[in-house]
Amino acid sequence: MQRFLLKDAERAVQAYKGNRVEKMRALFRAAELRKNAADELFENRVVAALALYREAALLYVAALLTVRSEAPLDDPLRPDRVFQQFRELQNPHRPGSEREFDELVELIITNDPLVFDRLPPNEAMRRLGSVRDVVRDLRDLNEPRSLTRIRAVRIVRVALLAVSFVGLLAWAGVALFNPTNIALGKPVTVSSVHPSATGTPAGLTDGVTSAAYGAHTNKEANPWVQVDLTDVYRINRVKIYNRGDGWFDEGLPMTLAFSENGRDFTVMDTRTKTFGQWLPWVFDAKKARARYVRVNGAPGSFVALNEIEVFGRK
Repeated sequence: MQRFLLKDAERAVQAYKGNRVEKMRALFRAAELRKNAADELFENRVVAALALYREAALLYVAALLTVRSEAPLDDPLRPDRVFQQFRELQNPHRPGSEREFDELVELIITNDPLVFDRLPPNEAMRRLGSVRDVVRDLRDLNEPRSLTRIRAVRIVRVALLAVSFVGLLAWAGVALFNPTNIALGKPVTVSSVHPSATGTPAGLTDGVTSAAYGAHTNKEANPWVQVDLTDVYRINRVKIYNRGDGWFDEGLPMTLAFSENGRDFTVMDTRTKTFGQWLPWVFDAKKARARYVRVNGAPGSFVALNEIEVFGRK
């Protein structure tokens, strides 16, 4: 790693003789290598991480000064001079708190190579967290990307935003125009409950279409199940899902009836053919008005259905 860092430093020195942008990028790359290495050592090598963060901070500031300051940088870099020029920048941003920034500058400009080794362990850990935060702020002050790259990133972001917006509009359109099951969770009444029924009649409107059954009556002269929509709606469509555990035709023929008051029912459809869960009984109600939706079974049989869905509007 040390040899790699030295090579990067040599590249930075060579680029230093070029134009300002290339000089800034070279210094920024050198800073990145040190910061990344310090991040890897953060947990277990406190002194080494502090030393690398110190070098990274100096290089990030030097990179910024290359494009923000008219005064030339010393070669080699002089930490005290670099931070003096940074403080002289017009409207400079102070990374971290004033205390954290001043502590970092103090550590950088000192000539004592053992400055970090002299710190008590608790103080070294505190300084390490503080220095890392300041270094990250200094990094964010730099923009090493070219204008072409920045524009390309912005174009991609705008394109992604546009795609997201179109997707949101499509989702909103589906949600707006997709019919809503107005029977979901509505009260259910039945003519009777089979003594071996494994659930309550409320299962007829619980939204589950693939269970054994939602409601199951006894065998009787006039078996029926009914959903109370709690208000009168103009019904567009009714979907009725048969039980899923067998005996699919036991209640046939079945009739579908509507009522606005719960007393006077009008038969809307009669089902004589087998239907199931994957191919439910679907009736186009053509905006007929109803509050109560009832399914009657054949006389002397029972009604065992999985789910009743009703779609309509006020």
